[in-house]
Amino acid sequence: MSLNNKIAFVCYLLVSLLLMGFGARYYFWNELMPYHLAGLAVPWESLPETVRFMFLEFMHGVGAGFMTISLAMLTILFIPFRRGECWANWTLPILGLTVLGLLANMLCRIIENTPANPPITTIAVAAGVIVLGAILTICPCKCCKTDKE
Repeated sequence: MSLNNKIAFVCYLLVSLLLMGFGARYYFWNELMPYHLAGLAVPWESLPETVRFMFLEFMHGVGAGFMTISLAMLTILFIPFRRGECWANWTLPILGLTVLGLLANMLCRIIENTPANPPITTIAVAAGVIVLGAILTICPCKCCKTDKE
């Protein structure tokens, strides 16, 4: 594996592990994040039990989605990417930037419409890391050039 691919591997690995961490935290935690509570602008205890249950289940669903995307990225990273399959060079940033872009959009709407302060900076940094990985693998796509020669 070239130096560019090794650096990209680390970039994709870091973002995949970050998504897995977010996913595990959201899926296994049984209380809302502080910014969720700030966005609600009402005391958690004042909400009916069924509403609290639904909020937690929505959060668990988001966590399951994060873990699923992370697992897909890790699988692609450790098998086809390490084998040098060019399609993995495109698939990893597409997956990563799609989930991070959708998440950033949602967090921006939360910031605009509530007093909550979600972790938008973390998402922006993760997107930058994905873009770096993509630049390192897609622009000088040596594996594709080698295959055509």
